[in-house]
Amino acid sequence: MKLLLRALLLGLICGLPLRADSATPVMAGPEGQRAFTALPTLYTSDRSVPFQPPPELNELNSADGAKSKQAGDYILALFEQSSADETNGRTEWKSLPFWGGGSENPARIFRGNLADAFGKSASSPAALSAALWLINSDLVEDDIANGAQVLAQIHGSAADAAILDILQKQHPSQKVLVMALQEAAARHLLQGKASVIALEQSYRSAVRKAAQDAALKLGEPHVREYDRSAPLSPRIVEFLKKTSERMMTQIPEQATWEKTASSPYSGQGWLTQETYFQWSLLTYFAEQNWVNKYKKQLEPGMLSDVAEDIITRRAKITTLQNSNSGDIHEMNEALGSLSHNGMLSGQFEPRFISLPEITVATWCWQRGDIDHCRRLLDPCYDASDDDRWIDWAGRDYLGNVYHRQMIRTFCNDQDFPQTLAIAEHLSKPVFDGYNYQDRAKELAAQLTRKDADSDVSLPSVPVWSILQLCLSRQSQIVYLGHRLKLLHVEQTMQPGDVYYDDRMPYSLTGIYCINPYLELQRMNLSGRDFEALAPFAADRDFTLTYSYFRGFHPSRNLHRVDWVVQKLVNNIAGEPAERVGTIQEMLNGTAPKPKEILSRDSEGGLYFTANPSGDVMQEFKAWAHAQPSRGFWATWWQTPTALLICFLITRRYLKRAGLNKMPLKSLIFIFFLISAMAPVFVPYHENFKFLSEVSNLTNEIAKIFCWLLVVRIALWIFRGRTAPSRGPATAT
Repeated sequence: MKLLLRALLLGLICGLPLRADSATPVMAGPEGQRAFTALPTLYTSDRSVPFQPPPELNELNSADGAKSKQAGDYILALFEQSSADETNGRTEWKSLPFWGGGSENPARIFRGNLADAFGKSASSPAALSAALWLINSDLVEDDIANGAQVLAQIHGSAADAAILDILQKQHPSQKVLVMALQEAAARHLLQGKASVIALEQSYRSAVRKAAQDAALKLGEPHVREYDRSAPLSPRIVEFLKKTSERMMTQIPEQATWEKTASSPYSGQGWLTQETYFQWSLLTYFAEQNWVNKYKKQLEPGMLSDVAEDIITRRAKITTLQNSNSGDIHEMNEALGSLSHNGMLSGQFEPRFISLPEITVATWCWQRGDIDHCRRLLDPCYDASDDDRWIDWAGRDYLGNVYHRQMIRTFCNDQDFPQTLAIAEHLSKPVFDGYNYQDRAKELAAQLTRKDADSDVSLPSVPVWSILQLCLSRQSQIVYLGHRLKLLHVEQTMQPGDVYYDDRMPYSLTGIYCINPYLELQRMNLSGRDFEALAPFAADRDFTLTYSYFRGFHPSRNLHRVDWVVQKLVNNIAGEPAERVGTIQEMLNGTAPKPKEILSRDSEGGLYFTANPSGDVMQEFKAWAHAQPSRGFWATWWQTPTALLICFLITRRYLKRAGLNKMPLKSLIFIFFLISAMAPVFVPYHENFKFLSEVSNLTNEIAKIFCWLLVVRIALWIFRGRTAPSRGPATAT
């Protein structure tokens, strides 16, 4: 399943949809093949169409044993294949149009409807395999509950053995465990008495109650009260160990808990760093909060006090949830107090557990405070239907924190060593299944790759004006294409998007640099430039640009080089496309007239198509993969040091040419000074038209002086290093 999911994500990222015809039946045998063939006709996203159960569902309870077993195998094949079809390309996930609606998949909708019908009617031993698959393999809680319902309706030694196995292994689903306890008592399964007694100490109140009732029915003289001083459950200990490993910052034993009076929530945490001007507090949101020493004062605090405060807030939430007359605004305020941005971020987080509860419980456990750790986590487990939800929530909470940090350090700070450290941390096995783990692995590989194209930097405006004189048009495109990965554009509106041709200045090396996309756009690219642009259409490197839905939403969209190139291709094609065809036809200038207008791909990007079954962009990428890589200038040309080197070379040759006392030297010096300073003030900003004209004029002056310098050096070479002799002096 994990491999299939990763394949799907890779297909979506690459813009190459997985081929449905490459999928194979999951279940071997004729029933597996039959389910594989029939399911595409059974899938539908239209919930208004009544669900029609397959006839095999009625045959499960048939008196004919062979017919009943065949029907059970077919139902099991439908469950297994529909689960695989969620990720193998045979069905598509579609976002729902309303706020917070999430997404849906026809295969999951079908399996849910089938599980509902299965739970209401199946009671034959032939249905046991399908019921156990829902209990042990399905991750949808309603489907799991339907499987448990079927297991309760099946009688026989095989069903009894399955119930005893659930009790012994303590299934993570609360509904399944309660069902097993009730059935063990009803069927008087004395073999499971020890497992029932052990569950009387469960951290779930519903499970404890069911276990106490079952123990009395199995002959126990009295119930055992919950012992809060007993060691933690192995499952909780495992969760706390994984959470400790998921935290990047480990708290030293000598660290102290500090707080500021003005910020009761975000202004408290572990004092982990201290500078001359600031303190660094690691808050229970797993983020570093820097406190100015000259504006605020720290006060010593106690982790146990923080735990008590969080326990009180969770108790209030539980009371409001159990009360039918609870005020919705009061409920939102209580939930928001456990989220970083109140209900703005809390609306996208699970309500059964919060990040402060996870971090504080882990820190209490690390310091031996088992009582507060238990009191923090027990209500969370009670509020969730499945133990696995707690682990997934802890993984996603911390994963989102570090993912946002990774994006900020990579795009905004350009702190690549720190970015690599965060990416490698997110790549650890404890984050397996996290939504953005594959992105972290890709980014780590990109930052550790050592090749000629990875060590590049952006030139400043004056350096780029010099390079434009030295490079052909094709070489300029290649030069800028290698630097598209350094494109850094910030999103200015929420919701909104980024614009690659943004003219706002930005700096990567201490001075303001060019925007490579804007420079390519200013070149008025045409179809003749495809050859130079082609290799970058297959470049999957991340750029320094990201976008997001809302700042308080956990999702972030890190842009890639091929997305930028696709935008350039769309600009060349026009809207609608003026010329479409294969890449070779475009290069040869024989592309036909447009057959279709621009379309949108699965990621919302535009592309122009050559025929209904394919698009030019995909052919462009495939063709680009076969192109040889192109080297380029040494990296010293791309740094501000080039200005100083150019000036020193100019000064040396002017002196040797005997021109050191001429005004030209002073003019060239002034040129370099203006060229170095002008981009600091007016690199691209269109709002200051006068200054923008000055900047453009400076670039033109730069070109003129460079050509004058070339002419002077050429004349000096042709005339020789010494001036011609004027002959002997004569007496007057």
